[in-house]
Amino acid sequence: MMDREQFTSAVLAAEPTLYRVAKTMLRSEHDCADAAQQAILRAWEQLDSLRSTRYFKTWLVRILINECSTILRRQQRLAPYDAAAAEAIPAPAADDYSDLYAPSPHWRKSCACRWSCTT
Repeated sequence: MMDREQFTSAVLAAEPTLYRVAKTMLRSEHDCADAAQQAILRAWEQLDSLRSTRYFKTWLVRILINECSTILRRQQRLAPYDAAAAEAIPAPAADDYSDLYAPSPHWRKSCACRWSCTT
């Protein structure tokens, strides 16, 4: 089993590979840093599941790939904001909603009759 110093040195040795894999999958510096940090944290938490220390780099890269896939799935669920498309949507006219808030004359008469009959 690895101790903290061995883990740190193994992570530092794998750092260029982690960055290259994350950059290939995500293309965003911010997302690459998040994925790498999360992968290292998960690796530390799950260190007891590592079968042999000689597979550490492969194991860590696999965790990173899973983290990158999670980030990509989250990004696909979010629709990107397009300012040009938002400006192309016409604003509603001032009277478009007036029918929703003003009762029809028939409705006003029935309410007035009901009110006058109950008082």
